[in-house]
Amino acid sequence: SYVQQHDHDAEGRHLLGVILDAMGNSAGAEAAWRQALYLAPDHTDTVLHLAMLYEREGRAAAAAKMRARLQRLTEGTHVDG
Repeated sequence: SYVQQHDHDAEGRHLLGVILDAMGNSAGAEAAWRQALYLAPDHTDTVLHLAMLYEREGRAAAAAKMRARLQRLTEGTHVDG
């Protein structure tokens, strides 16, 4: 599978987190997403998913940190059109 082939890269870890989260395994998803961020600290999709997970779990401080990180990563990338 894609996840098995990409187990050691950020995209594979991110996708595994999405799958685990969809299955209701929040702890596993968080671990996979943290591994993805270790491999690629600027992976915006992972930062967003972690922020949403923390918000859903009522972890406001952790969610705020992820939202601030996401904003830093995406500043200047918006294109008006």
